[in-house]
Amino acid sequence: MTFEIIDADGHVTETWEQIARHLEEPYRRRSLLTPFFPQDGWDRRLMGTKGDWAGDGKSWVEALDAGGMSMGVLYPTLGLFMPFLRDVEWAVVLCRAYNTMLYKDVTSQSPRLKGVALLPLQDPAAAARELERCVSELGFVGGMVSADSYYLLGHPRFDPIYATAQRLRVPIGVHAAGTDMNAVGHEPFPKFIQAHTVSHAFAQLRQITSMMFDGIPVRFPELSIAFSRRDRVGSRTFSSAWTRNTRSAAPPRPSSSPSRRRRW
Repeated sequence: MTFEIIDADGHVTETWEQIARHLEEPYRRRSLLTPFFPQDGWDRRLMGTKGDWAGDGKSWVEALDAGGMSMGVLYPTLGLFMPFLRDVEWAVVLCRAYNTMLYKDVTSQSPRLKGVALLPLQDPAAAARELERCVSELGFVGGMVSADSYYLLGHPRFDPIYATAQRLRVPIGVHAAGTDMNAVGHEPFPKFIQAHTVSHAFAQLRQITSMMFDGIPVRFPELSIAFSRRDRVGSRTFSSAWTRNTRSAAPPRPSSSPSRRRRW
């Protein structure tokens, strides 16, 4: 049996300089000496020490070829810290610049590269508009909200995002940042692998609990929500999806057949 292999959780190693080129005035005058996104102090990219990294379309296509994959669905790296920004206006502008950069520098370079829109949770209405722009104008296949954040994603204030995704028939990806940045009241982990491992599991469980018990599947029965739980088979990575009509707790098997609910 043969089937397509899709990297459903690829990450772009974006830079401040790339994003800055697409910032609106007067924000593009901001000094590059100041990080655009909050940071947690971990060297999470491990550049030059482990694996490869790619911040442009050509490099990503080469990575797909090397891994025997037909397509890559791309998330941010530094942008995973978007929800920790305090400035609402800056968060909206920065998401728009990042998404434009992702399209122009990466996904527009090959039909094998699919973008996921980075959405500003600080302003749900603006996030819904940005999702609409990215899907309708840039050809993105979904939107991303962070599991690591100050927010509980089941709150009704985020309904505009879910309503837009359901109408556009694209999934919302709930992706953890792999950080203990929002840990309060206890000693943080001393090693990156510890913080990274625990954060993914507990951040996602926190948001799954919020979204289920606050009724997201009831209010949006046709919405697909993909959590960044990753099942590894060798070097192959697949994301499992949770939807309102899921009948089994088992993750879906990768398949080349098109899905009515999923765009990737």
